[in-house]
Amino acid sequence: MSYKREKITVSVYNNELVTIEKLKKRLSDEGLLVAPTTSEIVRLALHVLGKASRRELEAAVIVTPDRRAGRPKG
Repeated sequence: MSYKREKITVSVYNNELVTIEKLKKRLSDEGLLVAPTTSEIVRLALHVLGKASRRELEAAVIVTPDRRAGRPKG
């Protein structure tokens, strides 16, 4: 089965970038992925969220910072 990949741009906060790097290290250290990429982390997160219960989704929404409209300044 072949899937078409799309390139997108997303904005994340600095602490979320730190979390991504920590997840990369953890996945690598635990031998789950060799040299994981940010794209793999995003796809893993989508997979987990896609299977989450309503309660788990609500909890995730509560702790996720509000999004801001528009492009960042600077």
